[in-house]
Amino acid sequence: MSLNQDPSILKIHYLQHVPFEGLGSIATWAQAAGHQINVTRLYAGERPPDIDLIDWLIIMGGQMNIAEEEHYNRINQSMESILEYLAGITDNRG
Repeated sequence: MSLNQDPSILKIHYLQHVPFEGLGSIATWAQAAGHQINVTRLYAGERPPDIDLIDWLIIMGGQMNIAEEEHYNRINQSMESILEYLAGITDNRG
């Protein structure tokens, strides 16, 4: 977990693989609850932030599948971020 001043406010981050996908109802809920929302646009070559700055990680889909990783470099980027995030949860919770 990141170090928030107010633990009820979550730092929500999502990985976006294509420009036409968004959070939809999740964004509506998060904004109404006062949570912070940030995005990494993998299709634009952006790199995710440090895992320590994220409370919730949401991974959006995309048109590719895991068997196409040689055509979509961002699949590898996504997997690295996901594995780092999961390792951080394991480290923090034992």
